[in-house]
Amino acid sequence: MPFEIAIYRLLISGEAASGYRFDISAVRFQRMLGWTAGFWLLGSIPLHLPGAVAPSDGAEVIISVVLFALLIFATLRLAIFMPAIAVNAPGASVRNVFADTGGHGWLILKAYFATLLPFILVVISIVGFAWLSGADDIRSGIGSLAADVFAGLLRFLIWTCLVITSARLFMKIADRVKRSGPMASE
Repeated sequence: MPFEIAIYRLLISGEAASGYRFDISAVRFQRMLGWTAGFWLLGSIPLHLPGAVAPSDGAEVIISVVLFALLIFATLRLAIFMPAIAVNAPGASVRNVFADTGGHGWLILKAYFATLLPFILVVISIVGFAWLSGADDIRSGIGSLAADVFAGLLRFLIWTCLVITSARLFMKIADRVKRSGPMASE
Protein backbone atom coordinates (compact mmCIF):
# COMPACT_ATOMS: atom_id res chain seq x y z
CA MET A 1 0.00 0.00 0.00
CA PRO A 2 2.78 2.54 0.70
CA PHE A 3 4.21 1.74 -2.75
CA GLU A 4 0.81 2.35 -4.36
CA ILE A 5 0.35 5.64 -2.50
CA ALA A 6 3.86 6.70 -3.54
CA ILE A 7 3.10 6.02 -7.22
CA TYR A 8 -0.11 8.04 -7.07
CA ARG A 9 1.58 10.94 -5.29
CA LEU A 10 4.57 10.93 -7.66
CA LEU A 11 2.49 10.90 -10.84
CA ILE A 12 -0.30 13.23 -9.73
CA SER A 13 1.39 15.63 -7.30
CA GLY A 14 4.99 15.29 -8.44
CA GLU A 15 5.89 14.37 -4.85
CA ALA A 16 8.80 11.92 -4.81
CA ALA A 17 8.95 9.69 -1.75
CA SER A 18 12.28 9.33 0.01
CA GLY A 19 11.19 5.93 1.30
CA TYR A 20 8.15 3.74 1.73
CA ARG A 21 7.13 4.02 5.37
CA PHE A 22 4.46 1.72 6.67
CA ASP A 23 2.64 4.42 8.67
CA ILE A 24 -0.62 2.80 9.74
CA SER A 25 -1.63 5.88 11.75
CA ALA A 26 -1.83 8.12 8.65
CA VAL A 27 -5.43 8.89 7.68
CA ARG A 28 -4.61 8.41 4.00
CA PHE A 29 -3.24 4.92 4.70
CA GLN A 30 -6.27 4.00 6.83
CA ARG A 31 -8.71 5.15 4.13
CA MET A 32 -6.78 3.30 1.44
CA LEU A 33 -6.66 0.16 3.57
CA GLY A 34 -10.37 0.33 4.39
CA TRP A 35 -11.44 0.87 0.80
CA THR A 36 -9.02 -1.78 -0.46
CA ALA A 37 -10.53 -4.28 1.97
CA GLY A 38 -14.01 -3.24 0.84
CA PHE A 39 -13.10 -3.65 -2.83
CA TRP A 40 -11.53 -7.03 -2.06
CA LEU A 41 -14.79 -8.15 -0.46
CA LEU A 42 -16.82 -6.86 -3.39
CA GLY A 43 -14.52 -8.73 -5.76
CA SER A 44 -14.51 -11.94 -3.71
CA ILE A 45 -18.19 -12.29 -2.88
CA PRO A 46 -19.31 -12.74 -6.51
CA LEU A 47 -17.01 -15.76 -6.79
CA HIS A 48 -18.77 -17.62 -3.97
CA LEU A 49 -22.31 -16.24 -3.94
CA PRO A 50 -23.78 -17.96 -7.03
CA GLY A 51 -23.01 -21.46 -5.79
CA ALA A 52 -24.38 -20.66 -2.35
CA VAL A 53 -27.75 -19.20 -3.38
CA ALA A 54 -28.53 -20.63 -6.83
CA PRO A 55 -31.03 -23.49 -6.90
CA SER A 56 -29.81 -24.70 -10.33
CA ASP A 57 -26.90 -24.45 -12.74
CA GLY A 58 -28.85 -22.07 -15.00
CA ALA A 59 -29.60 -19.72 -12.11
CA GLU A 60 -25.96 -19.89 -11.04
CA VAL A 61 -24.83 -18.80 -14.52
CA ILE A 62 -27.32 -15.90 -14.58
CA ILE A 63 -26.30 -14.73 -11.12
CA SER A 64 -22.61 -14.99 -12.07
CA VAL A 65 -23.10 -12.92 -15.24
CA VAL A 66 -25.10 -10.24 -13.41
CA LEU A 67 -22.56 -10.03 -10.57
CA PHE A 68 -19.67 -9.86 -13.06
CA ALA A 69 -21.41 -7.01 -14.93
CA LEU A 70 -21.99 -5.14 -11.66
CA LEU A 71 -18.35 -5.65 -10.68
CA ILE A 72 -17.15 -4.25 -14.02
CA PHE A 73 -19.54 -1.29 -13.68
CA ALA A 74 -18.29 -0.54 -10.16
CA THR A 75 -14.66 -0.86 -11.23
CA LEU A 76 -15.14 1.54 -14.12
CA ARG A 77 -17.02 4.09 -12.03
CA LEU A 78 -14.59 3.95 -9.08
CA ALA A 79 -11.39 3.93 -11.18
CA ILE A 80 -10.19 7.30 -9.88
CA PHE A 81 -11.22 6.89 -6.25
CA MET A 82 -7.99 5.38 -4.90
CA PRO A 83 -5.78 8.03 -6.53
CA ALA A 84 -8.08 10.70 -5.05
CA ILE A 85 -7.58 9.27 -1.56
CA ALA A 86 -3.83 8.90 -2.05
CA VAL A 87 -3.33 12.56 -2.96
CA ASN A 88 -5.83 13.85 -0.40
CA ALA A 89 -8.00 15.41 -3.12
CA PRO A 90 -10.50 17.86 -1.61
CA GLY A 91 -13.50 16.20 -3.23
CA ALA A 92 -12.46 12.57 -2.71
CA SER A 93 -15.91 11.07 -2.26
CA VAL A 94 -17.79 8.30 -4.02
CA ARG A 95 -20.41 10.82 -5.17
CA ASN A 96 -17.83 13.06 -6.87
CA VAL A 97 -16.00 10.09 -8.37
CA PHE A 98 -19.25 8.79 -9.86
CA ALA A 99 -19.97 12.26 -11.25
CA ASP A 100 -16.49 12.55 -12.79
CA THR A 101 -16.46 9.09 -14.34
CA GLY A 102 -19.95 9.42 -15.80
CA GLY A 103 -19.75 9.37 -19.58
CA HIS A 104 -16.15 8.13 -19.53
CA GLY A 105 -16.84 4.39 -19.24
CA TRP A 106 -15.41 3.53 -22.67
CA LEU A 107 -12.31 5.65 -22.06
CA ILE A 108 -11.67 3.88 -18.75
CA LEU A 109 -12.39 0.44 -20.22
CA LYS A 110 -10.06 1.07 -23.17
CA ALA A 111 -7.31 2.38 -20.89
CA TYR A 112 -7.41 -0.70 -18.66
CA PHE A 113 -7.68 -3.04 -21.65
CA ALA A 114 -4.69 -1.39 -23.36
CA THR A 115 -2.75 -1.77 -20.11
CA LEU A 116 -3.61 -5.45 -19.73
CA LEU A 117 -3.30 -6.50 -23.40
CA PRO A 118 0.51 -6.95 -23.44
CA PHE A 119 0.33 -9.12 -20.33
CA ILE A 120 -2.49 -11.19 -21.79
CA LEU A 121 -0.45 -11.72 -24.95
CA VAL A 122 2.63 -12.74 -22.91
CA VAL A 123 0.64 -15.33 -20.94
CA ILE A 124 -1.02 -16.70 -24.09
CA SER A 125 2.38 -16.94 -25.78
CA ILE A 126 3.96 -18.77 -22.85
CA VAL A 127 1.08 -21.21 -22.58
CA GLY A 128 1.17 -21.75 -26.35
CA PHE A 129 4.93 -22.38 -26.39
CA ALA A 130 4.62 -24.75 -23.42
CA TRP A 131 1.84 -26.65 -25.17
CA LEU A 132 3.77 -26.82 -28.46
CA SER A 133 6.89 -28.06 -26.68
CA GLY A 134 4.92 -30.84 -25.06
CA ALA A 135 5.20 -29.63 -21.47
CA ASP A 136 2.56 -31.64 -19.65
CA ASP A 137 2.97 -30.50 -16.06
CA ILE A 138 4.94 -27.31 -15.53
CA ARG A 139 3.63 -27.13 -11.95
CA SER A 140 5.91 -29.86 -10.58
CA GLY A 141 9.46 -29.67 -9.19
CA ILE A 142 11.66 -26.77 -10.28
CA GLY A 143 9.09 -25.79 -12.89
CA SER A 144 6.67 -25.03 -10.07
CA LEU A 145 9.11 -22.67 -8.37
CA ALA A 146 9.91 -20.91 -11.64
CA ALA A 147 6.22 -20.62 -12.50
CA ASP A 148 5.42 -19.18 -9.06
CA VAL A 149 8.24 -16.62 -9.25
CA PHE A 150 7.21 -15.63 -12.77
CA ALA A 151 3.53 -15.36 -11.77
CA GLY A 152 4.42 -13.20 -8.76
CA LEU A 153 6.56 -10.87 -10.84
CA LEU A 154 3.87 -10.67 -13.50
CA ARG A 155 1.19 -9.82 -10.90
CA PHE A 156 3.43 -7.09 -9.47
CA LEU A 157 4.00 -5.59 -12.92
CA ILE A 158 0.31 -5.78 -13.77
CA TRP A 159 -0.70 -4.13 -10.48
CA THR A 160 1.89 -1.37 -10.95
CA CYS A 161 0.69 -0.69 -14.49
CA LEU A 162 -2.95 -0.59 -13.35
CA VAL A 163 -2.05 1.88 -10.59
CA ILE A 164 -0.28 4.07 -13.15
CA THR A 165 -3.33 3.86 -15.44
CA SER A 166 -5.63 4.90 -12.57
CA ALA A 167 -3.37 7.86 -11.80
CA ARG A 168 -3.41 8.98 -15.43
CA LEU A 169 -7.20 8.62 -15.59
CA PHE A 170 -7.46 10.71 -12.42
CA MET A 171 -5.35 13.42 -14.02
CA LYS A 172 -7.54 13.41 -17.14
CA ILE A 173 -11.12 13.19 -15.84
CA ALA A 174 -11.20 14.05 -12.12
CA ASP A 175 -12.69 17.55 -12.20
CA ARG A 176 -15.09 17.51 -9.23
CA VAL A 177 -12.77 15.37 -7.13
CA LYS A 178 -9.95 17.90 -7.51
CA ARG A 179 -12.16 20.85 -6.47
CA SER A 180 -13.35 21.63 -2.98
CA GLY A 181 -16.29 23.58 -1.64
CA PRO A 182 -19.94 23.60 -2.69
CA MET A 183 -19.20 23.33 -6.43
CA ALA A 184 -17.52 19.96 -5.95
CA SER A 185 -20.79 18.27 -5.01
CA GLU A 186 -22.85 19.71 -7.85
